[in-house]
Amino acid sequence: MLEAIREDENSQALDRGRLIHCSETKVVYNCCSLPVAGLKVDRVQSLEELLGEDKASQVMAVAVERGIVLLTPKDLEAAGLFTTEKAAERWLERRELERALDYPHHAYRSNISAVGVIAYRIRGRPGRHPSRALVRQDVEARLAIANARAVLPEDIIIVESGEEPMEAEFG
Repeated sequence: MLEAIREDENSQALDRGRLIHCSETKVVYNCCSLPVAGLKVDRVQSLEELLGEDKASQVMAVAVERGIVLLTPKDLEAAGLFTTEKAAERWLERRELERALDYPHHAYRSNISAVGVIAYRIRGRPGRHPSRALVRQDVEARLAIANARAVLPEDIIIVESGEEPMEAEFG
């Protein structure tokens, strides 16, 4: 009986999304283990993956271990930090790493002091916004980024928050 009530509640919640005559694509999260009649499931994720739980500390730990993590969806997925590029993209959009780095009393404090976010551009490549990397403090940022991007170190331009090129190795 209880299962039937839950199924009805899930169906009602889906109906409230007005999904039938909608011109835009909508994302539906069924946070329940019960199947919903008529709902096609295209991906199953754990709650931790869905919430990005503890991802900031995982990204920082990888940066501490490897010296650098490029902060792009493709590179975060390739590093094994996310199962899909889309999940990494959504995590980056939520700016959880920045929140973790800005909060001084966080559990990842030991990793926070060891890494920093570096904004950079590659000379001759257009782009609206600079790319970003999480770099360990004792690593020469320009060289690490150049190695990760397979370009010459002199083609890496470190950018300050004001978007002005900077010649120093670490900002």
